[in-house]
Amino acid sequence: MGRAMTDSSQAAESFVTLADAEESPVPMYARLCRAIADRPKVAGLLLEAPVAQRLPVLLLAALHEAVLLDPDSALAPWYPSVGGDAGLSGDLGAALDATLRDHWERIRTTVASRQVQTNEVNRCVAWRAGLALMCRGDDRQLALVELGSSAGVNLGVDRYLISFDSGGDVEAVGPADSPVRLRTSLRTGSWPALTAPIPPVAERIGIDLSPLDPTDSDDTRWLTACVWPEQLLRLERLKAALDATAAAPPHVLRGDLVDRLDDAFDLVGDDRHVVVLSSWALGYLPRDRRASLQRRLALLAGRCADRGSRLTVLTLEADHVVPWTPTPALRSDAPPEL
Repeated sequence: MGRAMTDSSQAAESFVTLADAEESPVPMYARLCRAIADRPKVAGLLLEAPVAQRLPVLLLAALHEAVLLDPDSALAPWYPSVGGDAGLSGDLGAALDATLRDHWERIRTTVASRQVQTNEVNRCVAWRAGLALMCRGDDRQLALVELGSSAGVNLGVDRYLISFDSGGDVEAVGPADSPVRLRTSLRTGSWPALTAPIPPVAERIGIDLSPLDPTDSDDTRWLTACVWPEQLLRLERLKAALDATAAAPPHVLRGDLVDRLDDAFDLVGDDRHVVVLSSWALGYLPRDRRASLQRRLALLAGRCADRGSRLTVLTLEADHVVPWTPTPALRSDAPPEL
């Protein structure tokens, strides 16, 4: 998450840290991070962002957006998202300088005004597995409430074709004709009833400080920019999910994740199984707000019971972020989006 950066040297250090961590999966971005770290004025652009958003990936996304808008930019030949080659030889630093000269003010404004809002739709495979397990013996209609929903693409979990590979045996669930096709490999042993049916989804509700509109070209381009340009499969999945979401958008509330929970529950009918979803969102909340969230959820669980409903929390947050929810261990080689 963001750190209290006060000068460009701290910002530059954060880019080196990211490069060291991600050199193997995204070597071009690692090279770009080192080039940014060597340019204190460029790294210092992060200081334009609010403290919680002073993340290297924010500036990388702003650069990616500039390339998407200008596929003839000097950096574009290194970006597979616009037909480039991430392994291209040449002076990536010089291309960075040229792109910044052409797009400095746009990139600066983007860093100051946008947030990192990665919608990794493949997280739905974990949610679908969890829903199959928690809905056994409960046929009440579902109300999905997502915290930090961005454009809401993950609220369409039941509309996507999802495949689970358990050592060569592949099970699939969801509409066979869905344009959104997700897949994962099981790494924690067998799961019961992975492809069991789940009840119909009656309400799809999101909460986000800055919701993105899946029908708006600026917003969908920003979501695309937040994906690393070397990850073409993720880009393909995101585009398909955005198209599907635009055809049937969920109800996304603008505002604080804790303060608007009651408003979200006001949109839920009686006799529902309310499932509160979150993935890599609560880490942006200060610790005291996460504690407030826990207390609010406890109160809402009682409210649900009074209405013949049930409340379940299904989260992909780190265990130090939601310590009240134990999480299963993954193998060390499991990619974060799985």
